Amino acid sequence: MFLQAVLAQVLGAAVALAASSDSDFRNNVQPILNANCTPCHSETGKTSGFSIATVQSVIAGGNKYGLAATGGAPDKSPLLRLLKGELTPRMPLGKALSAADVATIEDWVRGLTPDLTSKGDRWLWPFRKPVRAEPPRVTDAGWVGNPIDAFILHRLQERGLRPAPPASRRVLARRLYFDLVGMPPTVAEMNAFLADSSEQAYPNLVDKLLADPRYGERWGRHWLDLVRYAETDGLEDDQPLGNAWRYRDWVVDALNSDMPYDQFVMRQLAGGDAQSRTGLILAQDVQSYIPTAFLRLGPWDAGSIPPLENRQLYLDDVTSATGSVFLGLTVGCARCHDHKYDPIPTDDYYRFQAFFNAIKIEDVDVPFRNKAFAQQAAARDEARK
Repeated sequence: MFLQAVLAQVLGAAVALAASSDSDFRNNVQPILNANCTPCHSETGKTSGFSIATVQSVIAGGNKYGLAATGGAPDKSPLLRLLKGELTPRMPLGKALSAADVATIEDWVRGLTPDLTSKGDRWLWPFRKPVRAEPPRVTDAGWVGNPIDAFILHRLQERGLRPAPPASRRVLARRLYFDLVGMPPTVAEMNAFLADSSEQAYPNLVDKLLADPRYGERWGRHWLDLVRYAETDGLEDDQPLGNAWRYRDWVVDALNSDMPYDQFVMRQLAGGDAQSRTGLILAQDVQSYIPTAFLRLGPWDAGSIPPLENRQLYLDDVTSATGSVFLGLTVGCARCHDHKYDPIPTDDYYRFQAFFNAIKIEDVDVPFRNKAFAQQAAARDEARK
């Protein structure tokens, strides 16, 4: 009972402090901001992503400086530093707040606690450098098979939950087959696994399925969905896209050969130019053009749109696709306006797009390494004539 009473007092104090901060903001700070900052920083027209609509949006700040108010530290808060002219441009633009107004905002920031202001900073987590954390201590250490398990079990125990019971070996094998190759095991494959009673039976099955050609076919589909793969132009005339299937096969082969991810990315974005990282002039491997098909996929209109407009549509498509696929960011939103909830201004969108502006789309003859493929392709071309 004593502990419950103490917790109740602490929680009550925290709630009261948060309510006091909100009340202070609404009564004293927000009127100053509304009178001086509304033209540029309202909820509907927030320049640089900064809005004065709520206490949370003010604390969260904008795209340029991030967290605007650091609890208990006005001297470290970009909001106060901008109002005082310590950061540029001084705010509000074209005028300066009175000393009394600045002091009011300064007192409010000083009264904020770090836990309140940290909430406004949480949205920045994808852009922070990862920090290695020690695995937490758990009560059922026998369940932990690797460091990741410790984090999972710790979170479950925080919520009073228990891990699910282990799956049977038959169920485990079926899950693994469906997950890695997309097909159930045959009767013979299942019996072989069940007959292996060694501790390495499951790891050996994982290695076997990762080496199965179906693994690349199964997981290559996920990648092809992301990069908007299709074998036609995808618009009204919907013309065939030639040898797009060669990029599909390259993705499958890359997964099956366990290509390092940095090479997987570089070859799709730079192709043979990756050869010049050493500064040496090397003979370019013509096969390196195949993965750069990533830059050519997507909807394509060859005739009904004016060339300059069509070129811009292409640049917008490849910029947005690269941002979402390789960065996990919806940079395409910043094509027309500063991003509404990610720190991506429109200027950065077009800076990013500038990398692709030198791309020249043209047909290149890439010989088939497999002679059988070469003969089949020649026969198809002859049949089209």
